[in-house]
Amino acid sequence: MAKSSGSGTRADELYERLRADIFMARLKPGQRLKFPDLCAEYRTSVGPAREALTRLTAERLVTLQAHQGYAVTSLSADDLTDLTTARIELEVLAFRRSILSGDDRWESEVVAAHHLLSVRERQAAGGPRGDSWYLAHEAFHAALLAGCGNRRLVQMAQGMRAEAELYRRWAAPLIAEHERDPAAEHQALTDAAISRDAERGEELLRDHIAFTTQMLLSNLMAFDASPAPEKASAGTPRLRECRPSKRGSAAAVPSQAMHAQPGNTAGPAIGRPARPLSGEQSYRAARERAAGLQAVLDENGLELVGTPMFGEWTQRWGRHAARMLLSAHPQTDAIFCGSDQIATGVADTIHELGRRIPEDIALVGYDNWEVFAGECRPPLTTVDLNLESIGAAAVDRLFAALDGEKTSGVIRCSTRLAVRESTGPRLAATPES
Repeated sequence: MAKSSGSGTRADELYERLRADIFMARLKPGQRLKFPDLCAEYRTSVGPAREALTRLTAERLVTLQAHQGYAVTSLSADDLTDLTTARIELEVLAFRRSILSGDDRWESEVVAAHHLLSVRERQAAGGPRGDSWYLAHEAFHAALLAGCGNRRLVQMAQGMRAEAELYRRWAAPLIAEHERDPAAEHQALTDAAISRDAERGEELLRDHIAFTTQMLLSNLMAFDASPAPEKASAGTPRLRECRPSKRGSAAAVPSQAMHAQPGNTAGPAIGRPARPLSGEQSYRAARERAAGLQAVLDENGLELVGTPMFGEWTQRWGRHAARMLLSAHPQTDAIFCGSDQIATGVADTIHELGRRIPEDIALVGYDNWEVFAGECRPPLTTVDLNLESIGAAAVDRLFAALDGEKTSGVIRCSTRLAVRESTGPRLAATPES
């Protein structure tokens, strides 16, 4: 085959261009790759195009479907969740066996692979990651598992990592947005390996794998080809950030942060490991609800399992987030959700996994939306925003303004915990705080 100037065959060049366009999303997940279009767009012929697509298929970046031809590999929230839960089980098992059984040579290879990754991390600082970073990253994770002693287990784990490559590439731009520090995570994994701390290593790797999926899920759902997430009914309250419209005006809003009293947190769930799952992090309500739970647990000497998970205000997000959480932290036995809609999705997943509410996992929602809280299995303990009081306060201020009384500032109305069976035997309702 004729060589083109500078860098190998035309097929090699086309392979590199197609690969880059897939990773940069210029070629969209699921997009058909028809030979006439490719030949016209990339100024090539069918032979090089077929060779390039065959190589991309081997890397799982392209699929070949009977009677349809080639297409960019599709990404979906369902596939990502399934892939991640399987990866967590396999990779964590292999890493644990490596820590317990790996010899001095394995330990030195982990240190060497981490050093190379650190060099690539510094080189990529402030800019996009190139292939050299991704190659070093794969070599590091391969080194972590290499001391396992079970060749088939390692091969299965590495095969699933390869399938997740496209997802990882798409997650890269989200790292800063989610305040993630991959370098610190890799250092912690290395430290656990060389100190032979299997329990710590398991925990770190579970979080490391799940965090990437957490970053991607809410973005992925936006263009997922699977059925659209459930929409709240027209009568469902929507919480939005309330700000005074101008200086001298007033607003009545619910107190999103729960008061630091055990009776006003998760009812009988207090004292159990907890994890908040909430809506989009850009929403002030989502941030304040997670912060309120953290404050309550801090005052009662309790710790969260991992960090808050933010996503959509949907049941679908609740189902995916719960699978990620319970795969990464199977010991979790209490979950606090930023809305009742999210909580009902979490409940679905808990039941699907064969676990019981509240005997195995206590569940708390937020908003006291009867259409969700009352229909949840079992009925959902939830934070009641006391919307009637908010409405009454707003009306009072409106009439006061009409009478010429000037008011300003934000009036915060107290909330209460509506205790139902999802946190234990039904108790008397908690009085308003």
